[in-house]
Amino acid sequence: MLATANWNPGGAPGIYNPHTTSVGYFSTRWFVLNNDFGAMPDAAAFNIYAQPPSPNAYVHAASSANSLGNETSLDHPLLNGMPCALVHITPRTTAVDSTFDVDYDVFLQRWTIFNH
Repeated sequence: MLATANWNPGGAPGIYNPHTTSVGYFSTRWFVLNNDFGAMPDAAAFNIYAQPPSPNAYVHAASSANSLGNETSLDHPLLNGMPCALVHITPRTTAVDSTFDVDYDVFLQRWTIFNH
């Protein structure tokens, strides 16, 4: 599942949520969580995309084998060697109140996720 803030839902002025977010699943429901456990503002809006795991959508788990410092390297046949790929990420539920981004490592020929 991917979740991104929607600051202009339906063309209306959006509600600012001043928190980093992640997604999680509990019991029978997916949810969007403020990582610092702050209250979600009323009328905060998100664009949500979900699909079953497939060659185009998967869960990456950071480990000591694929990480160094504040970044983790993605190893996926549809991404490796593809600097023009569009990579979208959403952290799963985390207690880390940090922002994440992706970058293409020309030396490794891999996409990496790093936190700020």
